[in-house]
Amino acid sequence: MKKMILLFTILFLSACSPQHPSQSTAQANELIGSWEGGNPNRSCGAMWWTITRDTHNYQITFYSDKERRNPQGLEQGKWWLKDNYYYAIAPEYMSEPDVYFVEKISNRELRFTSEEFDESGICKEKYQFTDTKV
Repeated sequence: MKKMILLFTILFLSACSPQHPSQSTAQANELIGSWEGGNPNRSCGAMWWTITRDTHNYQITFYSDKERRNPQGLEQGKWWLKDNYYYAIAPEYMSEPDVYFVEKISNRELRFTSEEFDESGICKEKYQFTDTKV
């Protein structure tokens, strides 16, 4: 009986001890900040953007030109990472999040590959783009 009490005490204390940041938390911290990206070869329409992410929110401005002089729209939403996948949802426009596989190319570049997307969106095909930290 004493062994059982000792075992439960150890398990309880280990559950209460501080946890190391998960890989997802470390990866998420790398996405925070301001980024620029573009997808000029997308078959459903070329576009460029700037995106700013804080801990759980994002704001993205879409442009029709590479120089980012002609804004075409603004989107705000929530984002998170799970198992190397980036999830983004703008609740005002979307019922399901867009899901992207994300890979780090360099300290300033990330490549996103679409995996799942909201069916109400304009683009209904898989695509890939690179964001660069500004």
